Amino acid sequence: GVCLSKDEALMADGQFGLSCPKEDIALGNLMRDMPDINCFKAAWVAENAEDACSTSKSADGEDCIWCSVEGDAEGACLSPNEANMANGQFGLTC
Repeated sequence: GVCLSKDEALMADGQFGLSCPKEDIALGNLMRDMPDINCFKAAWVAENAEDACSTSKSADGEDCIWCSVEGDAEGACLSPNEANMANGQFGLTC
């Protein structure tokens, strides 16, 4: 998928294998599907992202989860829901 403006989505619908919904999305649904900023920010501003992640809480109060990248020191701090979806994807192990 790709992130497009409404006008771009209207033009791209049906092109390049893309299917873009025509109806407006309610802001509440959009916000629910966005990445958890609490977990992301905790790791982003920390000297040791993995340690900061393990002591941080997601927006809904759950423990953030560190997902490591195989063979690398890099990783991502995600909410439990995001970690469940990301585990095994993009080389991540959560």
